[in-house]
Amino acid sequence: MFRKIFQYSVDVLDHLKNKKYECYVLSNWSWETFKGMDLKYPFLNKFDGLIISGKEKLVKPNAEIYKLATSRFNLIPEETVFIDDKKENIEAAKKLGFLTIHLTDPEIIIHEINRFIKFKHE
Repeated sequence: MFRKIFQYSVDVLDHLKNKKYECYVLSNWSWETFKGMDLKYPFLNKFDGLIISGKEKLVKPNAEIYKLATSRFNLIPEETVFIDDKKENIEAAKKLGFLTIHLTDPEIIIHEINRFIKFKHE
């Protein structure tokens, strides 16, 4: 699933976690291929929670997977930034009230996040 880990994105995750922001994963990943990935990619353990579509039998952009995330993680969509590289997933999240970032270039994630939160990259 990961061809390349974007270290910059992992650094952003670390910074968000250091600033006490909660971070979650909502992924269209098969459960069979996901199992054990947290050992291979330890940054996955830094998230506050993960929803893996293969385990939940729901996929993005189906509204039900976003609703599951909202209820499981006690999210307020209007106060939650959803980041995804697929336009259809962004549109589905917007319909449910989430703040969104259509991530087409991981190198500008800081700039995009700054639109919603006070975030300083040191």
